[in-house]
Amino acid sequence: MVTFFFVLSGFVMTIAYYNQSNDLLLSRNYWLNRVSRIYPVYILALLLTIIVLGVNHVDPALIFNLVLLQAWFPHYIYALNGPGWALSVEAFFYVSFPLALFYLRKKDHYPYHLILIALSFWVLTQTVLTALLNSSLYGGVYSDLHEYIYHSPLPHLSSFLLGIAGGYLIIKRQNLLRLPEYISFGLFFSVIIIGSYMIGNWNQQIIGVHIPANASFFGPLFLLFILSTAMINNTYLGRILSNRLFLILGASSYALYILQYPIHELLYKSIFPISGISEGRNMCIFLVIEIILSIITFYIIERPVKRGIEGLIASLR
Repeated sequence: MVTFFFVLSGFVMTIAYYNQSNDLLLSRNYWLNRVSRIYPVYILALLLTIIVLGVNHVDPALIFNLVLLQAWFPHYIYALNGPGWALSVEAFFYVSFPLALFYLRKKDHYPYHLILIALSFWVLTQTVLTALLNSSLYGGVYSDLHEYIYHSPLPHLSSFLLGIAGGYLIIKRQNLLRLPEYISFGLFFSVIIIGSYMIGNWNQQIIGVHIPANASFFGPLFLLFILSTAMINNTYLGRILSNRLFLILGASSYALYILQYPIHELLYKSIFPISGISEGRNMCIFLVIEIILSIITFYIIERPVKRGIEGLIASLR
């Protein structure tokens, strides 16, 4: 599901920044916003991981995690806070995005052509990854090639580019957001049904070939889901999904993701072993605790930092 996050990231960033006149590569505001979006809670999760694991020395794994480069080095991807690899990939996307945006503005593509280009790049990426996954070079789940295929930034670039193409499509074709409700609903639920089946059967081989399901294979499907969700925005269902509870859960989802490992280690090493509770109840308790802590983190760290950065940007203008 991290693939969904990558597609969504490209989609949202394109909508947010396409019509801004400044050069993002040289924009203080862009870099301040990007750093403040991921780094404070990321560092909190890293510190908690260091405490839980009892790390008491500086080594390459810590350095790579601090500067968000661990996804480029197979031996360090899971050395500390494993889920942090996705943020390392996202940092690469943040650096790449200003160049992609410059290209979009300069060429002024027909939006469906851009979708076709992004899909072609996705097909090329998946073809190469599938060939590597089924070659004699692949040494299994503990090999360096496995880590490159599933966790390094380049294989996931296709998802981010699909998101950019989708955001560009919405900007250039606003009429897509005004489709009749029955068409919007039909597309939305069709994508959910088909997607649920595909994701539920991701581990099945296709014509005897292993597919890199966790390496952005579902990128186009998630783009369809995001587009269909945007199309139901002004419908009755869209208003339900805009309920404050869903908005809070969405806003705290980043903390939910990045804090999962240290919270899991703390609970399963220090508390659950002496509780005598069954594994099923342990998982439910873990999920409830993590959701609560993620919401608290959003309100006491993410939102204040965001407001502080917005104030700083306003003072620099």
